[in-house]
Amino acid sequence: MQERLIAVHHLDVGWRPADLTQRNGRIIRQGNTNPVVQIYNYVTEGTFDAYLWQMLENKQRFIGQIMTSKSPVRSCEDVDEQVLSYAEVKALCAGDSRIKEKMDLEVEVAKLRMLKSEYQSTQYQLEDRLLKRYPEQIKKKEAQIAGIKADQKTAEQYPKSENVFCGIEVFGKEYTDKKEAAKALLKAGMAFTNSNSEQIGAYRGFELHRSYNIASDEIQLEIQGQICYTFPFFKTDWVNLSKLDTVLDKLPEVLKEEQQKLDMLYQQMGDTQKQLSQPFPQEEALREKTKRLEELTAELDMDSSTKTNSAEEIIKTGYQKQTENTPLKQLRCSHLRQKRAEIKAGMEY
Repeated sequence: MQERLIAVHHLDVGWRPADLTQRNGRIIRQGNTNPVVQIYNYVTEGTFDAYLWQMLENKQRFIGQIMTSKSPVRSCEDVDEQVLSYAEVKALCAGDSRIKEKMDLEVEVAKLRMLKSEYQSTQYQLEDRLLKRYPEQIKKKEAQIAGIKADQKTAEQYPKSENVFCGIEVFGKEYTDKKEAAKALLKAGMAFTNSNSEQIGAYRGFELHRSYNIASDEIQLEIQGQICYTFPFFKTDWVNLSKLDTVLDKLPEVLKEEQQKLDMLYQQMGDTQKQLSQPFPQEEALREKTKRLEELTAELDMDSSTKTNSAEEIIKTGYQKQTENTPLKQLRCSHLRQKRAEIKAGMEY
């Protein structure tokens, strides 16, 4: 393995983008001890190199559209970063300054259009959040906060006592002794037979349910009010009973956290509205460069048409002069020789 490669020189152009990628892969790879390498592309002005780079650009544009999804449009008009580098090298082969300017503009306009396409995609996502996602989340959060407030009032109506146990109902039986209540709750949890949530009793104005969490493979207890509050079931009797009071005592803290989340949703909704009101920042630059590109294209097309007509006129005029100055017999012989040559070439083929 070559470990000390510092530069690669492309003296010619490959027929496929993968050819250049393979060449560069000989130096840009693991095992090369040089952290920075140089890649040189050699082109000759006014030669066949321009066509080769043009061909690479077209191929890479198609490949880039198939293999990546940088743009949401369903047409192969965009270019990725690799295509743009091919276009820049191709521009070096052009002799006319206007052609080079046109190629540069094509690269810049393509980049700006890609940025605008991404901007529009982001705008669609923001509109979806503003019109659908945020209103739904805010509605759910407000309903959740209202439920927590109602549950907090219920817990306040049935307060716990430090000295006297307020009692618990398990499978229709009232328990006023704390130790017996803890054992009954433990037994009810251990007797769990299916994965569906089912009521096992009541405590401090709330229904008590048990369920099975398939993801964590554990039994859970649920305090069911306006909102469902879930916690893991413990195999120690007094822990489950103590956990019921802990969950209910923390309702004010839960309410505060959910209110902060609601405020954050409103803030995100406001920020989204501000972003939607901002236009595409490079819109003016895109308009100017597109206009200049259209002007250059029209000029070059006009020059090409003029040169073609001039060349045809020169050929036509020269042929007329040659016909006028050539004797009739010589013209006939010339035509006969030409016919023989064409027939001979067809037979050989």
